[in-house]
Amino acid sequence: MRAEPLLRLFPRAWRVRYGEEFLATAGNQSLGTQQVVDIVACAIDAWTSSEVRRAARSVRADLVPEGDPMTKRCMTVCGTAGVEWNRRDALFAAATMIGGSILFSAAGILAKRYVSEVTGQVILGLAFPASLLLSFPFLYLKGKSWRTQLVLVGVPLLVLVAIGILSHYI
Repeated sequence: MRAEPLLRLFPRAWRVRYGEEFLATAGNQSLGTQQVVDIVACAIDAWTSSEVRRAARSVRADLVPEGDPMTKRCMTVCGTAGVEWNRRDALFAAATMIGGSILFSAAGILAKRYVSEVTGQVILGLAFPASLLLSFPFLYLKGKSWRTQLVLVGVPLLVLVAIGILSHYI
């Protein structure tokens, strides 16, 4: 994937202020998966952080030739070759996936028995994908802001729940 389509993820004021610099930094080469995740995380920060929105509106590029803190931060995050994982991160992610799968499976079985067949099936269907998403903060989203983690984990979880519920009624 190239950087131009990802630029559209940022707020208009951010694109006006940082767009050219962002494209020059990203270059014309195809971006890797981790770089795309990092850029999406920066876009979420740009939308959710009032500090970033204020900086994008108020700082003029010609007044700060080396870039302001937001530019430096995005360049640092996106310029790294990859996320530094260690054994502890991998163990937490694995424990989250295994524990989450067990908890969702148990909750699904109990829901089928005591609540309703549909609710139980939805919860059972979420056992693996929800556990995988919940492990992201320990690996792919390591070091990202809590807002970014909430959006990149919470929104897909809500979509999965909605799909699970709708699939039983359609």
